[in-house]
Amino acid sequence: MKVTKTELPEVYIIGYGDRNSTNRGTSLSVFDKGALADCGISFDMVSAKLYHSDKAGTVYGIHLQKGCAKIVYCTKGRGMDYAVDLRRSSPNYLKWVSVEISAENSRQLYIPDGFGHAFVSLEDNTENIMCCDRAFSACERVRIRFDDPTVGIIYPDIALTAAPHDLDAPLLGESSE
Repeated sequence: MKVTKTELPEVYIIGYGDRNSTNRGTSLSVFDKGALADCGISFDMVSAKLYHSDKAGTVYGIHLQKGCAKIVYCTKGRGMDYAVDLRRSSPNYLKWVSVEISAENSRQLYIPDGFGHAFVSLEDNTENIMCCDRAFSACERVRIRFDDPTVGIIYPDIALTAAPHDLDAPLLGESSE
């Protein structure tokens, strides 16, 4: 496993080792709590959720659950994953990073507590898994409109499709975050 810092020091790209291929198929380690701890990442997975995007350009986010860190990776297709620093006291407040994750490159993005998360599929039939270190709580969820100009995420140059709850999400100045 290889852990690489991004431009935001608390956000990491996690790359797992080579795929083990035999005549039966392929295996790949996708989570190793001890190896993450050895790299300074404390992550106690509580839940994992699979997302399937039928079409390229499907956008999720910007979402944050207070007190929750995430690890996101693709099992099929590819997408662009985003982490946005939403900690008002941070010198990196509103800065964001993006990382392409795919079934092929085996990258994962570690998104710590206090960071918003967005994702856009780059291929039809993309599947990604979001692992969380805290159980979902609707009362601790924060949504910010994915195209909020104050945040200024630059998305790939493709037509974007968002769910109604993401289209109706407040702008940053209107949210509780």
